[in-house]
Amino acid sequence: MADVVTRKRELVWIMTKQEEASKVSPQTVGVSVTLNDSVFKGDIAQNMTKISTPRAPKVIHPLGSIGANLSMKAYIDYLLTRYYTFRKADKSYGAERKFSLSVIHKEIERDFGSKTFFLPEHRFEALAAHLKAHIDTTALGRNNHKKEVRNYHPFEEHCQKFKLTPT
Repeated sequence: MADVVTRKRELVWIMTKQEEASKVSPQTVGVSVTLNDSVFKGDIAQNMTKISTPRAPKVIHPLGSIGANLSMKAYIDYLLTRYYTFRKADKSYGAERKFSLSVIHKEIERDFGSKTFFLPEHRFEALAAHLKAHIDTTALGRNNHKKEVRNYHPFEEHCQKFKLTPT
């Protein structure tokens, strides 16, 4: 009885493999290649899989926007990084609220009417104040404030530290 069951399983397995092989044959894929007078060096594969990932195009920020001004963009990036770091540190203070990096950008877009780095340069101070307020309201920010430790450095100091020209 055991031999009969084993033989049936073998036959089912063989039939399944044959069906799979017939589905992957070049005729069903629709690929046909004819080469005349060719010399091959290297491997020739029956099936080729092209793996490509689309790259997002480079974003060009319009002139007069925060993203087009190197020093302003660098400082906003710095404040965003500080905010992300401080929010991640909230877990060590017992905070259990979920955190997504994109939430701050969506909030900026909602409050300021444009994406973060597409805001005009004259909105830079307001955006920086907005981000600083968010940093200060994190658990680590409040703790640093009590200890009189600063949570971030000012824009002018950032420009001097990284040799950027403030505008």
